[in-house]
Amino acid sequence: MSATAHKYPIGRIVEFNSDSGTRLHGFLVEVPKPRAVVMHVHGSLGNFYANRFLAELGEDLRRFSIALLSVNLRTHDGISEAINDSSSAVEYVGGSIIDFDSCIEDISGVLKWTKREFAVPSILQGHSLGCDRVLRFLQVTRRSIPFSLLSPCDSKEIQLRWEAAISATGVSSDAPSLVLETAVNASFPMLLPELTYGVSGEGAQWKYPIPVSRVAFNSIMHGFPGTSLHLRVPCQVDPGDRIVNSGYIYIGAADEILTCSPEEMATRLRELVVDPDIDIVEGGRHDLSISGGTTVCSRVSSAIDRMVSAS
Repeated sequence: MSATAHKYPIGRIVEFNSDSGTRLHGFLVEVPKPRAVVMHVHGSLGNFYANRFLAELGEDLRRFSIALLSVNLRTHDGISEAINDSSSAVEYVGGSIIDFDSCIEDISGVLKWTKREFAVPSILQGHSLGCDRVLRFLQVTRRSIPFSLLSPCDSKEIQLRWEAAISATGVSSDAPSLVLETAVNASFPMLLPELTYGVSGEGAQWKYPIPVSRVAFNSIMHGFPGTSLHLRVPCQVDPGDRIVNSGYIYIGAADEILTCSPEEMATRLRELVVDPDIDIVEGGRHDLSISGGTTVCSRVSSAIDRMVSAS
């Protein structure tokens, strides 16, 4: 699949609510009489349509009579206006300002909607930082939902490399250990200086700053992503508390922001999850739609079909 834009399958925009009351949106790729629905969770400051591979994945899943629901959590994009239907108030959301753990209430609310709409099993799927969100939800709620993780990464190590790259240019930047004070305005925290947070990976596409507030920054760097999936420190999950859900994990061996070997990432994930199906793909990239000659989306949809059939 080339890097050019691709037409999405026939679908519709849908609305649902976080358990917090915030109105959320998603794109639903429908199928007649679905056997299951995959709830896709975006990474970082993503949204329900930006990843090109979702168009191909939606088509592939239709072959197995599985619907795809790509959702915007409150951490979508940077800063965005939203409505809280519980209070009828306007509020501001977005990955730049919202606490990482908001994913727990958001995913919970969407799963309630899928249960009402379809009455079929759900599969939780995350991409990049969305993998952390899916794992965090399962860790906290202990829900017995199968999952699919695409391109998991060590977000804290990516940030430490970003800081080293910025430091090498002679430009000052706040380090994680220095960004510990609480926000001045809890409802709309001020953004940190421009180059505080960012990605420094292989290739020009993966070198860019990310706007972020203290609240969002600290929740990533000192929360679940910065601890459980940070490979410089031992796994902080007791063996008896590992996630026991059925799971498929795609790791691209040529992932541009993977900061360790694929095998090292697989080892950490096995410390968090009991016996996951880990698929290390030679030539696989962070963006599944440009993973060389490997049809990664087909591998993902086939793995999801196997989990649905086994459930």
